[in-house]
Amino acid sequence: MANINDLPGRPTKTLVRGVRRVLWDYCRCRPQLHDRHWRLTWEWAAKEAEDSLLFQFGKRRRARWPRSNEIASRYLLLCLMEMQACCQLRIGTNSQRSMPDSVAGFMARQADMLRLSGQSPAAPLRLTQEAGPA
Repeated sequence: MANINDLPGRPTKTLVRGVRRVLWDYCRCRPQLHDRHWRLTWEWAAKEAEDSLLFQFGKRRRARWPRSNEIASRYLLLCLMEMQACCQLRIGTNSQRSMPDSVAGFMARQADMLRLSGQSPAAPLRLTQEAGPA
């Protein structure tokens, strides 16, 4: 692991390990210290930890960092946003036609759960068509 003292906000080693473990468990990815999204994610988390100090009074003021799964989610969000900006976030038209019923059911259940919890997605899930040879 790279030197965690170089990360913005100087998070604890336990928190960095927790974030890397979540990313490995769910995505099988291991971000490196020089990764731009990794550093931006920690800047975001450090800013939140710094803001948590504003509302604390007394002698025992400690920064409250976001949980490891929240930080990992932010990292994935930043990666997906860059993919979308570079027009690389696409699902081909053949993917929609050949989607197994189990996958379609899973996606529908997830969308229903988001609607029930009030966390409606910003935009509905749409499968875009890739331009291919005609």
